[in-house]
Amino acid sequence: MMFGDLLTSFNGAGLLLAAVAVLLLVMLGFTATPRAFMDRRLRRIAEGAGLTVSHRTRQGEQAVSYPRVTRRTRTAFGYRLMLALPSGMSVDDVTRHIPELADGLHAQEVRVSRGRPGVALVEVYVRDATPEAFDLDALRTLTQGATRDLWLPVGIRDDGSPYRVGLGHLLIVGATGSGKGSALWSVIRAFDTLRADGLAILYGIDPKRAELAGVGGGFERVEYDHTGALALLEQVGRVMDERKLLGLRSFAATAERPWLVLVLDEFNGLLNDPEASRRRRIAELLHLILSQGRSLGVVVVAAAQNAQKESLGQLRTHFQTRIALRVETASDVDMVLGAGSAEAGARAHEITPATESNGYATAGVAYARSDGEPVPVRFRFPFIRDAEIAAWVETAERSNGHV
Repeated sequence: MMFGDLLTSFNGAGLLLAAVAVLLLVMLGFTATPRAFMDRRLRRIAEGAGLTVSHRTRQGEQAVSYPRVTRRTRTAFGYRLMLALPSGMSVDDVTRHIPELADGLHAQEVRVSRGRPGVALVEVYVRDATPEAFDLDALRTLTQGATRDLWLPVGIRDDGSPYRVGLGHLLIVGATGSGKGSALWSVIRAFDTLRADGLAILYGIDPKRAELAGVGGGFERVEYDHTGALALLEQVGRVMDERKLLGLRSFAATAERPWLVLVLDEFNGLLNDPEASRRRRIAELLHLILSQGRSLGVVVVAAAQNAQKESLGQLRTHFQTRIALRVETASDVDMVLGAGSAEAGARAHEITPATESNGYATAGVAYARSDGEPVPVRFRFPFIRDAEIAAWVETAERSNGHV
């Protein structure tokens, strides 16, 4: 029934009540479109938070401008706003007011990213979008038939789609109990197809004998002390020198020249060698491998428990993808992902510690930032059990001819 027909069906008293109701709806703004209603709501938030720009009109009068909502789109976790920014306001200005936006929009989380020039994209989470815990089989089922060359699926995003990393240097940092072990093994297992086809071989260094302690013949070579680590890095350097002589403009893996995947667990420990001359040489080789290795078919996967400036330093910029599991502080987030990441929505320092009492509910939850996708992305790694790692080692040893 049309609204006008509904009004005519009322008697005199009903008509009066209906008119009052319509007037109240108009006054409260409920007859506006969702976009227009959100625009008015955002204006109140912006005015209260100082997210405005003052200017003079053509008539010389003082005026205030604020971000305008040009589009509102529903998402699986809430909605997305497209904001047109007034002259003199930047996306960074909006990012600095994320706490006020989250409170004003009654959101669990707000993230801000850049759209086209003069536009900010605001992701509003009205409910927790963190994926439930899952195993490696669930990830493989999700990505079956959806392979992408040189992109490895390692987790699941908030929206349920796979999170893939490019075949380049990768850094993972996570405090104790954050799920770093499963994260590292998720990446190692992502190379399974390439390794099974003879297009990738694995080398490892683990100064604390932690995640790589039992890999045996599953890796081509693994070292557990600084002397062995230096020898392995020298070997990788020689492989790079040999490949440079080929004069290849770009690298394409073959059975004769496979990807060389160098897995470094406890990355900080590797760079904390008490012997000064060996420490300097290890640092030189790591810088060489990280700066030149990708174009020669050498990929580094490094993991650490904390973001030590002394260890990461200038090396961080050579990692194409940086991943932060739970860390201690916002400065740790920025140390791993890059300056401004925490303010831009990478709240890795706010992830609740995963403990036995909460069923390890947050293990594997992470934020990532990459060269190809500079806006922080939240996703979750699968949980990988010790029995699965042992089974992988047994299978890998047979395929590598070590059994």
